[in-house]
Amino acid sequence: MGWEDHLQIGIWPIGEHTVAQRASANRPAGADEFTKQSVDRDKHREMMINDVVLAIQAKFPTCQQSRGTVYVQQDGAPSHIPTKHEDDPWFEEMEELGLSERIKLVTQPANSPDVNINDLGFFNALQSMHHSHCPKNSLELIEMATVCYDECPANKINRIWLACQSCLNEIIKCNGHNTCKIPHVGKDKLERTNRLPLTLEVCEEGIALLQAQSTGTSSIN
Repeated sequence: MGWEDHLQIGIWPIGEHTVAQRASANRPAGADEFTKQSVDRDKHREMMINDVVLAIQAKFPTCQQSRGTVYVQQDGAPSHIPTKHEDDPWFEEMEELGLSERIKLVTQPANSPDVNINDLGFFNALQSMHHSHCPKNSLELIEMATVCYDECPANKINRIWLACQSCLNEIIKCNGHNTCKIPHVGKDKLERTNRLPLTLEVCEEGIALLQAQSTGTSSIN
């Protein structure tokens, strides 16, 4: 899932729709049900290629041109595709589509939910809606999550990305440690006065690390 100028890539439940064969206390026979599926590497790769990549191609046409790269961030789940060339079917498919340099995988730092856009904002909104509506089954939960995703305001999306950028700066400042706190920049006040930025400047420590990397010198401690 992702946003770019309030352009949603997509949200996909993992499972299949079935029909209840028998009546129960929760639903009559013949009612629609959703059966969840476990996700292994093959299932994850299939969804990435058939759902995520197709949606990126449709909504980010520049990724197939000479400019523009789309980075897909994954967490550290074992089923996710390794970012290095260790998953031949994925990289072979990307090469066949001509997207090996246009769509790249990155992994969020270990134990760092503060650099995950979903953890920073969307899941909080979803949790608030969950407490308000209390879905009774998987289908209602999927519907609630989809509505929350579709109705997420553009200004909140911008705030989430700013929070992610500020977290990245703080992580760099403390040499990658995960005890840093999310800084408060007064987004509400800045937004009311039309001074809320779209991006944040890279911190001085980050610039120094980039310069050290480009010159081949040792990184700061």
